[in-house]
Amino acid sequence: MLCAVGSTGEEIFGQIFAWEQAQARPSDRTSLFLASEPDWNERRFARWFKSNRPEIVLGYDPRIIVWLKNLGKAVPADVGFAHLWNPDCSGQFAGIYHNPPAIGAAAVDFVVGMIQRNERGLPDAPQALMLEAYWQDGATVRTLKK
Repeated sequence: MLCAVGSTGEEIFGQIFAWEQAQARPSDRTSLFLASEPDWNERRFARWFKSNRPEIVLGYDPRIIVWLKNLGKAVPADVGFAHLWNPDCSGQFAGIYHNPPAIGAAAVDFVVGMIQRNERGLPDAPQALMLEAYWQDGATVRTLKK
């Protein structure tokens, strides 16, 4: 498991992960690797990886695949990598696809609605726009045997 620090969403992810780990047997637990620049580097990742030996790494940075290769690990044969913000549906990465074109279209609709309602400035009650993301199969995670 891996996560880089930087946003509230990532902090929430870390809290959820910590709760999940507390529910697991001690022998099944792994530590969360949280790092921000300049600590986000191959040396620190390698130290974390060697001490935890995960079956799959979750992260945002595709450099992780190169770092795993430098550790002598083949992706996905030895260890998987799931991209938490999969950039497209090409299959290059397995992971969560957030559909940026749909996010952009929804954001435009949101702003157009504000303009049509003649809304100006910061709203009294801020709103959040959320679209569903989905899993995209890809080359960085093994196919499960049935």
